Amino acid sequence: MSRGIELGIGLREGLSDENAVATALGNLAASELQSVRKEPLEWKIVRVEEVGEGHHFALLVRHPQRLIDLGLREELKRILERLSTLSEAELQSKFQEAKRMGLRTIPLTETKEQVDYWLDKDWVLGWVGDMAGIVR
Repeated sequence: MSRGIELGIGLREGLSDENAVATALGNLAASELQSVRKEPLEWKIVRVEEVGEGHHFALLVRHPQRLIDLGLREELKRILERLSTLSEAELQSKFQEAKRMGLRTIPLTETKEQVDYWLDKDWVLGWVGDMAGIVR
């Protein structure tokens, strides 16, 4: 059991507005999951600027009052995969229609990826070895 899940939003090359597509995909998928599950969900769509060059998108979903079951991840994944087959125009049309029907939209959040250098085993183990007087 987990309080929340994170799924990557993979986008195909050549989109005219990646941010708009990721926002539409995330909101439509999370809203549909909420409707199917008949329970309140909270979500966030994030554009993560990677160290160096590049970026990726993620959809974070959680239940506001309880832990969520692991089946939710697979269900959300299926919804995202189905929505990702739509063209950019079809997706935006579906998103605009859903907003007219009252879809609660969550704006895209941008953040920078933080590197945890302590996860670099070679560096940390070398430092531990140096501290212990062990020669590599």
